[in-house]
Amino acid sequence: MSDKRPYWPALTVEALSSEANIGRVFAAMAFDRYCGSIQRGDIAWWRPAYVAVRPDTFKAYGERADGYLASRRKPVAALNRAMRDSPVHLLALQGRIICVDEWAGEGAWRSADGHNRGDTLIELGMWRWSTTFGKAAFRIARAIGFQIPELPAPPRIRSAA
Repeated sequence: MSDKRPYWPALTVEALSSEANIGRVFAAMAFDRYCGSIQRGDIAWWRPAYVAVRPDTFKAYGERADGYLASRRKPVAALNRAMRDSPVHLLALQGRIICVDEWAGEGAWRSADGHNRGDTLIELGMWRWSTTFGKAAFRIARAIGFQIPELPAPPRIRSAA
């Protein structure tokens, strides 16, 4: 048994890193048509999971609560704007629309009718090619010419008994 394990997140980050790479992945998955891209915030049925700063969280700070609250809202607002403005690719497949979100380098996807969805680009490959996680990952890697890095396997924990 090998002491190395593939580091899958590197593949999705690389596949989503450029328009050329994502185009090759979509071409390899043989979608009927690329319909363009829109911002995630423009899709009414797939809203981002916005982060909220709740005022009641800062009650323990007493009079200083307003200052703490204000200092926490600015970075959260920037994060929420980035989620809202992230591009979503629209793909046509046999009369259905599949949306792939680039936010956080994962490639979360779902069909417009809500019947199919996944958290990573590799899961889209599994669904599209009807194959296992590893095989879908290696097909995506082959499409973009990427060598999936390997990391040492975590050590086995042996019981003292």
